[in-house]
Amino acid sequence: MRTLTNLVTGRLKWFDRHIDWRDKAVLDLGCAGGFMADAVANGGAERTGINLAAESISAARTHSKSHDFANIFDVVVGEARLYTDARFDAVACVDVLEQVADLAKIL
Repeated sequence: MRTLTNLVTGRLKWFDRHIDWRDKAVLDLGCAGGFMADAVANGGAERTGINLAAESISAARTHSKSHDFANIFDVVVGEARLYTDARFDAVACVDVLEQVADLAKIL
């Protein structure tokens, strides 16, 4: 988890060049411990994180609460399309695509 946390700053610098997070609804697909979701929270985004692993979601919820972020985290397979179309303004997806069962469906 420490490695993932340390990568957030560099990744966020790249994302920040392409999007203003303020008032955006952002899906963190494959959120792991919720580190990207927490990072975009600092930019003013409404964040939702999903992950297949219940343990990751539990860690994300704990981490988010300890930092007073109101993130939403759900245990779900990304291909399941739990949310309605046009629900999110942006999707963050890092270190995930190599692990999905149906890449076309995720994209």
